[in-house]
Amino acid sequence: MDIREQIKRAGALLKSGDATAALEVIRQVLVAEPNHLRASLIAAECLLALGTKSDALQVLSTAATAAPTSSTMSAIARLLEKRGEDASIRAAVIGHGTLEPLADHLCVAAAGVGIHASIKAGEYDQWARELMDPSADIWQHQPQVVFLTLDTGTLLPRLVDDALLGMDTMLAEIDDAILIIKQMLSSAVSAHTGLQLVVHGFGHCPNVPPVVGGDSENHPANRLAIANQRLRTELTSALPGVILLDQAGIEATVGTSNLRDERLYFLAGIRFTDVLMRAMAEYQASVLTALLGKTRKCLVLDCDHTLWGGVVGEDGTLGVHIGGSSNPGNAFAAFQKGIKRLQSRGVILAVLSKNNEQDALDVFQKHPGMLLREADIAAHRINWNDKASNLTELARELNIGSDSMVFLDDNPMERALMRQVHPEVLTPELPADPSGYAAFLSGLRVFETLQLTGEDVNRTKSYAENQQRASLEKAAGGDYNAYLHSLEIRVQCISSQPASLSRITQLINKTNQFNATTRRVTDAEVAEMHASPEWIVIETHVADRFGDSGLTGVAMAECVGPVLRIDNILLSCRVLGRGVETALMACIVKAAAAQGCSSIVGQYIPSAKNAPIADYFEKVGFSFVSQADGSKAYTAEINELSKLEAPAWISLETSW
Repeated sequence: MDIREQIKRAGALLKSGDATAALEVIRQVLVAEPNHLRASLIAAECLLALGTKSDALQVLSTAATAAPTSSTMSAIARLLEKRGEDASIRAAVIGHGTLEPLADHLCVAAAGVGIHASIKAGEYDQWARELMDPSADIWQHQPQVVFLTLDTGTLLPRLVDDALLGMDTMLAEIDDAILIIKQMLSSAVSAHTGLQLVVHGFGHCPNVPPVVGGDSENHPANRLAIANQRLRTELTSALPGVILLDQAGIEATVGTSNLRDERLYFLAGIRFTDVLMRAMAEYQASVLTALLGKTRKCLVLDCDHTLWGGVVGEDGTLGVHIGGSSNPGNAFAAFQKGIKRLQSRGVILAVLSKNNEQDALDVFQKHPGMLLREADIAAHRINWNDKASNLTELARELNIGSDSMVFLDDNPMERALMRQVHPEVLTPELPADPSGYAAFLSGLRVFETLQLTGEDVNRTKSYAENQQRASLEKAAGGDYNAYLHSLEIRVQCISSQPASLSRITQLINKTNQFNATTRRVTDAEVAEMHASPEWIVIETHVADRFGDSGLTGVAMAECVGPVLRIDNILLSCRVLGRGVETALMACIVKAAAAQGCSSIVGQYIPSAKNAPIADYFEKVGFSFVSQADGSKAYTAEINELSKLEAPAWISLETSW
């Protein structure tokens, strides 16, 4: 039977409801032609029907990588839309030109990082009307996020075309364009509560003659940099909640020769090549990841043939390849340099290796070419147990969900096992050649955050401090009360400070376990609550004898007459179990009394991960009121909670 007949037979079997038989037939096709798009789509549809979502997404990811064209993305996007699941997030892509292909690329890129996104493309060149008109078609889609792409040549024609344009005239043109953009964006923000706007900055214009040397003031690159800097400054000032993506930087990753397909541009008004659209979509998907609180927190690494070349058990501590000027040592050094960059941005590093523990640790401690040292690793499991079980232990030790982990291993058998046992762990396909590891890691945009805070930078130090706390607890010999007193915990609960607002937004959007509602917010919403006299926003800082955990808790509450309504309350998992949660509620009670409130109401909305906070309100003295759709409502009178205090082992400082 030829391939066409096999595909036809598999399709018929799938239509009849026999996904298992259809999958067996279509796998034979993929053995012969691994990158056959139609066969990949049928295989993915079979896997979705059989409930193996992670395998289906892996098949689609492979197909998208093999042929990243608009037609491929369109076919995959249509299949993803048929899944019958509620979308995790709704978004729209608007701007100049034809945008349906970019919307399809975003749909596929989002699926690749575990997000089911429903994407609506705006009409051709109608971005201004769409932002200004609440009745425009895109708003029927009820997008939570809108991506705006700008055409530099349309908005800044003289900057692009006039080689002798004076600085004053150029700045005037830039400011006029930015004013229009701000007016349109402001209109959309006013009309659509909670909307997150994401603006792609000014990008390069195709077919602009290159300039060698000459007047730096009139150099195209300098002009573009000035325009983007003014755009960033103005948007940050006027619309602080808007996210600005570096379009020129994205374009630099693909090269200026890959900006536009001239035939498709003049034929269909498509402004970007497939290569560029894929890069843009990956950045857009990273924004969705951060907004949904799905940013990956931990990079779990194999050792042999992953962090270094060779097998330490056979080649010895100094015999493995790492560092130097020759391949493969230089490739592994470049990979480790990329890992260190991620660590500096707050990504937790862990090691998972089948080795004798001391053999592997000796490389970290003694090999002169190693950039990563043992102190950089927050936790490790180096033994001969299966890696899936070891990863479960690592997640427990680090007190994070396994769905916040990324596992990198050169061995396809280990990757397959991890996907089977832990489908929630992102286990991508590493390049076969280590020379590609560093570039691959750079393109793995699942660790992105919308802000980088001091807490991010110090995260590895924080986990080292947690290990010291664990050692102290063990030394206490089971006397947990004595252990808590010995920690010398200091908690500061104060009114939100302007400098802390970005960290507050980040914490709300990243905290999953001890989070009463898991409602996500934008910078603009947090800023609005901070500025409102009706709202109380409390930031909580925690420190002890081992170190300062920083801003690790938030409470937001609205005064509605005599009632303080807690909108959300949350704490980082790094400070749970030490009484900080009680201290925070004691502070909320003091704040409510200071506002003249006589009662407090709270709400628990269950999610897949927030069971640790399920009974919190009852534990601190609230009474259960009602339940609807799993959500529980609680209430308490201020006079009933007036005696609530921080535990005796906590030194509490408050603003009230």
